[in-house]
Amino acid sequence: MSAHIEHRGEDRQGQDVWRIQIENGRDENGRRKRGSVTVHGPYREAETKWAQLLLDGLAGTSVPTTDLLFKDYAVQWLEHARTTTAASTYRRYRQIVVGELIPVFGTTRLVDLTAMQIQSFLGRSLARKCKRKSQGDLSARTVLHFFRVAKRALGQAVKWGLIPRNPCDLVDPPRVQQVEMKALDEKQLLELFAVTEGTRHHVPVVLAATTGMRLGEILALKWPDIDFESRECQVVRSLQQTDTGLSFKTPKTRRSRRSVLLPQLAITALKAHRAQQNRKRLLMGPGYQDLDLVFARSDGSMWPPVQFSSDFRRLIRRRGQPAIRFHDLRHTHASQLLKAGVPVKVVSERLGHATASITLDVYSHVLPGMQAEAVAKIDAALGKAIGE
Repeated sequence: MSAHIEHRGEDRQGQDVWRIQIENGRDENGRRKRGSVTVHGPYREAETKWAQLLLDGLAGTSVPTTDLLFKDYAVQWLEHARTTTAASTYRRYRQIVVGELIPVFGTTRLVDLTAMQIQSFLGRSLARKCKRKSQGDLSARTVLHFFRVAKRALGQAVKWGLIPRNPCDLVDPPRVQQVEMKALDEKQLLELFAVTEGTRHHVPVVLAATTGMRLGEILALKWPDIDFESRECQVVRSLQQTDTGLSFKTPKTRRSRRSVLLPQLAITALKAHRAQQNRKRLLMGPGYQDLDLVFARSDGSMWPPVQFSSDFRRLIRRRGQPAIRFHDLRHTHASQLLKAGVPVKVVSERLGHATASITLDVYSHVLPGMQAEAVAKIDAALGKAIGE
């Protein structure tokens, strides 16, 4: 470890300002670990601080390499996140950092933030009443999001050499009960097709249930993405809500950008939908926004996913159907394929999962029944062979 003192002028009170520049070796990637501490006052105070830092470094104790407050660091990290994450992810990060983390940790020096402080914050959050609900506490899942954002932000501080380790590594995050995954059987799915028939949600429902595509992917489809002859649908973008409105984004991973083969049921529904859409376009004339979207609002503009989801929930409630999320149709498709014996790798490719292991983790509840069927088949085959 090495440190040297620089004079940085005077502050508003006329005191000398000294900056102690610190180099504390290199990180695992070979980059220099640098920081600084600012001291206001005569040179002897800066020299005393300089000596303390060197002694602490030589003793192997934690060295405060910066006087940066958490709130100032958080702003810098958000600027970094803006350029490295999707717009919707950045928006959620900003909500949590500005609304939850800065009010609690803002005036704490980054290097002084402890695991105990973070653990206490999580505990208070779990006991806090939700602002948007008249009753009930914040859910464990919501508080877990707070923890994950804090851990990611402080993890970046470690990478930048601002703190020696991430205090979140020593924190016990909230335990979250898994959301019950609902998958419709064939009878329930046909009933859903019947009750949505004639509504603008019908074809998206058919497409989700027969391809496993995500809602944002479905609402971002354009007609050139669909080849009716080869029955292929190219998933190349997704619709997202940002602070500035709706926009398209590229798929999160390489495997999310994929080609999905459409069943005849979906092809038939899409052709009928296209003919109906063309009639509406002619009727509206110049007032129609021709974005070439497969699914759009009545004027041709982008259909907000949030609006679509809320309208879908109201529709099935009015029609007396069990409460499900539109995303459950994706689970339905995956579960039906796995139960039919389709290889996990194929299912993973249709869903656009990054790896087949993700598919196995998400749909592990389907596997016990599949194993029972496999064992029954083995017993039947061996029993037949023994009988011969």
